[in-house]
Amino acid sequence: MSCESWERDWRLLRVSFWAYLAVWLGGLTVVMILDRSPWGGEILFGLSLEILFCLSLIPYIVGMVAAYRTQRGLFRDGYTDHRPWHIVAAAVILIPSWVFGFYPLWSVLRTAKRVSRTSQQEGVQAKRKERLESLREEDANRHINHASRAEVRGDYAEAIRLYSLVVEQYPGTVAARDAESQIELLRKENKVR
Repeated sequence: MSCESWERDWRLLRVSFWAYLAVWLGGLTVVMILDRSPWGGEILFGLSLEILFCLSLIPYIVGMVAAYRTQRGLFRDGYTDHRPWHIVAAAVILIPSWVFGFYPLWSVLRTAKRVSRTSQQEGVQAKRKERLESLREEDANRHINHASRAEVRGDYAEAIRLYSLVVEQYPGTVAARDAESQIELLRKENKVR
């Protein structure tokens, strides 16, 4: 399974996590203000707590679904040992506790961020290695071209020297295998001693 499958859910998780925190902290601030205000009262305080709970429940549920799906993708791809049902258990246990309700969301966010960073670094390193291999192959091909030109001119010693240089400096490349075959061919044709 590719990284993109859980990265889409990870983006949704980030948005819902911050929405949950914004609603929860903003609502808690309003509740505290109403509790201390002269026009607030127990009825208004209780009503505002219920509204806060209902409003924070929406991004919380969306976040938990996204966290479950992200965790499932991370587990399936082998990035974590924690199974996705751990998120469901945490959601059920921690939903009454507003103070710690953000933890399962934050935990999955942190894991996915670490995995994403690592895979991005690996991708950059793979691209860099691929580019270096490409440059190396181009360099070897340039030497092969010079050797071929020397061979066409009849300067077989120079051609062998350049082919040998390719074999020594670029082992394991296609150009090195071509150079070895050209050296053998020149020796078979007795053009080089």
